[in-house]
Amino acid sequence: MLGRNAMGKVEIQYESQSRFFSLAEIQSATNNFDDQMVIGIGGFGKVYKGYIDNGSTIVAIKRLNPESNQGADEFWTEVEMLSQLRYTHLVALIGYCNDCNEMILVYEYIAHGTLADHLYKLSKRGDGIGLTWHQRLNICIGAARGLDYLHTGTQQSFIHRDVKTTNILLDEKWVAKISDFGLSKGTTSFSKTHITTDVKGTFGFLDPDYFRTQRLTQKSDVYAFGVVMLEVLCGRPVVDTRLEEDQISLVFWARHCIETGRLSQIIDTSLRGQISPNALKCFVEIAYKCLHDRPQERPTMAEVVAGLEFALASQHGAIIDDDRHPHPATKATKKKRPSLMKRFETSITSAVDLFLASLHSNPPYNNFMSNDGMFTTRVDPNRAPHHTSTSYGNNSRNQSYTSN
Repeated sequence: MLGRNAMGKVEIQYESQSRFFSLAEIQSATNNFDDQMVIGIGGFGKVYKGYIDNGSTIVAIKRLNPESNQGADEFWTEVEMLSQLRYTHLVALIGYCNDCNEMILVYEYIAHGTLADHLYKLSKRGDGIGLTWHQRLNICIGAARGLDYLHTGTQQSFIHRDVKTTNILLDEKWVAKISDFGLSKGTTSFSKTHITTDVKGTFGFLDPDYFRTQRLTQKSDVYAFGVVMLEVLCGRPVVDTRLEEDQISLVFWARHCIETGRLSQIIDTSLRGQISPNALKCFVEIAYKCLHDRPQERPTMAEVVAGLEFALASQHGAIIDDDRHPHPATKATKKKRPSLMKRFETSITSAVDLFLASLHSNPPYNNFMSNDGMFTTRVDPNRAPHHTSTSYGNNSRNQSYTSN
């Protein structure tokens, strides 16, 4: 609803379930917005580490920069959305402040920062912790579960619209949490296939179909998540203008390398020797499908979760239990469907074989071979561009990438 603030200006007043903070409380929490407390800077403004409840609770405080392209719409969208949503793989909103013309959001504090930090930002300075392949798979699974929850886990379906590695946060246990919901859109029903809206998002992650048609769908998030998967695999940003022209765009370069049998050139060198052939094959297949030009050919986020779980299973020889972090939409049906562990308890090998066999029915791969930790697949020229060639092994050369 509308109201007037202390300055007499009209402002939106939202009856939120989140906690309201006065500006004085925020100033106390951040030592009056001390730059020493800044832990991040984004399109919205600066993010501060703060202390509330007499210093007993650490929080992240995001303050709108008046010169930002974002404003009241994005602020209230985030307050409204996150006041309704609580899930393991979504960052939790603790409260907000709209005192004295300020627009400030208070979140749970996420200790390890963004996924992008640990893929290429911190490593550039030499002070980052390199993520293992096992960690990267689990992070992708967690982020995919978060998006699946947004799409199907509540009575109203939400589209994030700005999925990227800087909007995936990692807590102290390296659990992935989706953040930054200012551009999100909610649909009125699950039967509605799209929302017609002005194009907004981040260059490099933007769904080409959405850009062409202004029709925003859940598959727009799927496309962006495919880009995230490439960043995870390659350890470089989606756009790097310091590289040669044909390598500036990660999506373009990765597609080219997949389709010409040079996948080894783009894989993060720090992952060498860590990835099993089957896991790599599953992972690349999922990412490739997410990036399909036609939205209807892309998987749902639920299908992405299932595929990534198979990739992790094939990596470690054990199926993970998909009931570990059920969102509310799945609780009612939990008794009706056995866990992945029970479903495939007879043999992990047969489970992975079944999944790989399903990929062969419509994949970008054929003629799979494995020998001494290396695998090779060859192009079927009659079925390109969706059937491609890849190779990877300990003796393969690679390139390293860093961000600006």
